[in-house]
Amino acid sequence: IFLSILSYFDPLLLWDENAFLGNARSHITNANYIEDFKFPLIEFPISGLWKITGENIFLARMLLVLLYLCTIYLFYRITKSHFKENILLTALFAFSSIMIYWAFRIYTDVPVVFFILLSFYFYDRERMFYSGIAASLAILTRFPAALFPFSLFIILISQKKFKDTLIFLSGSLAGLFPWLMFNYITYKNPIWDLIIYQEIVSKYNTFKSPLIFFKDLIMTTHIFLIMFILKIKETYNNKKFRGILLYTLLYIGYISFLSDIKYSRYITMILPFIYIFGWYNIIHIKNKKIKEIVIGLSIAFTAILLMIALYDINNEFYCSKNGSIIKSVEYMGNKKD
Repeated sequence: IFLSILSYFDPLLLWDENAFLGNARSHITNANYIEDFKFPLIEFPISGLWKITGENIFLARMLLVLLYLCTIYLFYRITKSHFKENILLTALFAFSSIMIYWAFRIYTDVPVVFFILLSFYFYDRERMFYSGIAASLAILTRFPAALFPFSLFIILISQKKFKDTLIFLSGSLAGLFPWLMFNYITYKNPIWDLIIYQEIVSKYNTFKSPLIFFKDLIMTTHIFLIMFILKIKETYNNKKFRGILLYTLLYIGYISFLSDIKYSRYITMILPFIYIFGWYNIIHIKNKKIKEIVIGLSIAFTAILLMIALYDINNEFYCSKNGSIIKSVEYMGNKKD
């Protein structure tokens, strides 16, 4: 309900929302605009929904909201097996400013978190084939998510779990196979959109300072990041966390030093794990008073950043409701011919 209200108050589509909706339309009828090199997965559920309901932007956004809710539930299930205080942690994660800001928009940044968490959920329960399938769906939602199965692969090999490794890889290939075949049949290249996407990103972007991403990371994860950094050795000592720890470090390194794009929304792909690492180290603070202070600070920072995000959404609505784009849409909508 909360995210539906936010969607109503911020109806203007952002750039990628138009692109993904155009791609979804192209699977049903003629589309005026497409970017078929975009991450492929998200457009198909939307086109499937529209095939039943007809084109409706609000319903497309609500489909993404549903994935957000599933993400929160998965986070709850995962943390339940590791922490007694997981309800509070889940609430803090659910109301993280960056999750709320992007949860109702037709972007891949929240859906990819769902598939990454789903992969880790199965990995944590040693169901490697399903973990591999979910990891492949994460890749198809956002290509940089390939760092996640790569990290799990490295950990499985280092632990000499060769049978689990083969099962995990077979699941990953099973999930990727339809995409590879679609690209080969359509474009005569199994990884066509991956190549074109990289070419366009490198053409229209230049390298930016790693400090940009570090600043956004600190502002978004606050106490959890601090506790993670201060106690990174303790995190590594937990064998259950080694795969996601390697992924988190590789991802931070990739975005900071290799990627030309450093949007703050890219933090969502490691946000649940930084929360898990930080919380793990918070609850192991021996001094009870210090532990209560740190938990209180995590709640306070979450609330403050959420209020800032809601203020930004309100400003966007205020600035755009009488803007040129809305006026143009209204004008064209009144033209009978």
